[in-house]
Amino acid sequence: MTVDDLGRSLKGTAALVNRRPDALAAFDVSGAGFRRSFLAVLLTVPAMVVSVGLVRTGAGLDVEGWALLDDHAVVAATALAHLGSFLALPAAMAFVLRGTAYGERFVPFVIATNWISAYGALALSVPGALFLMRIETAPLSVLFTCAFAVIAIQAQWWAARLTLGLDGRQAAAVAALGLLLDLSASGALSGVVG
Repeated sequence: MTVDDLGRSLKGTAALVNRRPDALAAFDVSGAGFRRSFLAVLLTVPAMVVSVGLVRTGAGLDVEGWALLDDHAVVAATALAHLGSFLALPAAMAFVLRGTAYGERFVPFVIATNWISAYGALALSVPGALFLMRIETAPLSVLFTCAFAVIAIQAQWWAARLTLGLDGRQAAAVAALGLLLDLSASGALSGVVG
């Protein structure tokens, strides 16, 4: 991925968040662009580290100093949940769209979804990071997390409308599926670590 690819993809993601009808023009919707869009998960490594800290805090494990990554089981489980959350909606939609008229629109959908997932992971990690640093309280962190989640869900809704040509209700179902899959990955992580 080049700096130009990254810049255009981030510009397209910002346009999706702002519900601009020309948002897809910023993305490379070729096969190469499709493959490169999966590299967006690498941008979310800081969010995964915050998730490890939150999991450790929730499990009552010490997160002071350099001990954050010393529990390899927690790190591995968090990384798998993080990756699963990133890949879940594209995988589910590959199954749903297979054999339909929407199947040909799958590549732009996945590209937009991958970049929205990266945006969402990073945005949702900010309140968690502030909580871990004791800059904000748990209730305030939850409030900000919910606000950022609404923005990410709205961006996914808009992306589904633009890429798949869905009406508002159908796009809402796609966004709800994405949210359900994210919550399932978080629930699985809690079950393994908790």
